[in-house]
Amino acid sequence: MKGNRITSFFAGLIFLATSTSVMAQNTNNDFLVWNSIGLTYKLNKKIKLSLEGHLRMKEDAKTIDEHFTQFEAQYELLKDFDIVVGGRYIFENDNQGKKQGYENHLRYHIDLKYKVAVNQLDIRLRARYQNKNELGISELDGDLPTQNIRFKTSFDYDIANWPIDPEFSAEVFQRAEKGEGFRYSKIRLTLGTSYKIEKTGKFGVFHRYEDGARNIIPNEFSILGFKYTYYLN
Repeated sequence: MKGNRITSFFAGLIFLATSTSVMAQNTNNDFLVWNSIGLTYKLNKKIKLSLEGHLRMKEDAKTIDEHFTQFEAQYELLKDFDIVVGGRYIFENDNQGKKQGYENHLRYHIDLKYKVAVNQLDIRLRARYQNKNELGISELDGDLPTQNIRFKTSFDYDIANWPIDPEFSAEVFQRAEKGEGFRYSKIRLTLGTSYKIEKTGKFGVFHRYEDGARNIIPNEFSILGFKYTYYLN
């Protein structure tokens, strides 16, 4: 019975993403697929390290958008209150305009994370500052860092005797570039779940809606994501 429920849940989530992608085609929007695989290692009770590899597809999941490697170190400042420092080396596929090809970008971020439990509900708050720029191009050549401040709230609900609990999050982006101040740029809404595999790791799947308002023609993306994390200890 549990196996049938798990299969039905994942099938429903994939159907939702596929349906949304068809709608996106009718409105000239894009359907993306994000995949990642990672390792997590607890150095001690307070410090956790993680390494991830990501592959993201665009243009109805037919073209590589970017692939990158990300490293993070998380430190527990107080109970349920952590600080995270991370870096990301990105190969970004620019297939628009006269100059096309892969660009190398470096992005770093700093997070403050807080978690609170209310009965069966876990509420997670995250504030992130991130800075991204293209390597090999100076500011004199027009490469100014892109900065974002992001605020994310996540809700994880623990259903008794149910291995794939629902997870929902909402995230707001404030962006600054080319000497501008920070202003609203986009929002992400995500529905997903994860399943722990004994002595192996955790597999997750999600569907995400992203609405961007910074461009002349606003961007709307439907994103289907898959994630696998292996815990070394």
